[in-house]
Amino acid sequence: MSDPEPSAATPGHRLRYFVDTVYLTVKAFAEAVGMQPSNLHKYLNDEREACISVLARFAGAGCDIHWMVSGEGDMFADNEKGNAFRRRFGNANDFPSLASSPAFMREQQELTGELDRLREKLWQSPAEHREELLLEQNRLLEKWARLIERESYLQKGRIEVLERMLAGQVRQATQL
Repeated sequence: MSDPEPSAATPGHRLRYFVDTVYLTVKAFAEAVGMQPSNLHKYLNDEREACISVLARFAGAGCDIHWMVSGEGDMFADNEKGNAFRRRFGNANDFPSLASSPAFMREQQELTGELDRLREKLWQSPAEHREELLLEQNRLLEKWARLIERESYLQKGRIEVLERMLAGQVRQATQL
């Protein structure tokens, strides 16, 4: 699988980065925005575009809507919640990689456990049951690939933010 272009990051990918960085779990963010986790997943997976009222909920929870939609600007909204996150997390240079976030690590560990259990079943099952287990293994490996792809998108988006910040600092320094 080739690396996606940074511009390929979607609003769902950026919202997922915000959720994983700030709220750590989809459930916690869903509670913060008054939404069922199953509905929130549709936005995180880019299966649904957010309407104005949903965008307002995301902003109220501290996510900057312009950043979520375009990838430009600051991740945190310019409101009380966003400013509290900004004070807590600092600027983009201080954000941990998604790969080291508790949510990502937990998801990775769960997938590893599922794959290990499935491999054990494969070794113990009769040949006529292996096809079904191999299909399940493929589903889990596809899920693993999406997890890695999400990390790649988010890391590239983070690099773009840092590059824009550096370019702005260089412009400011040359104007002094």
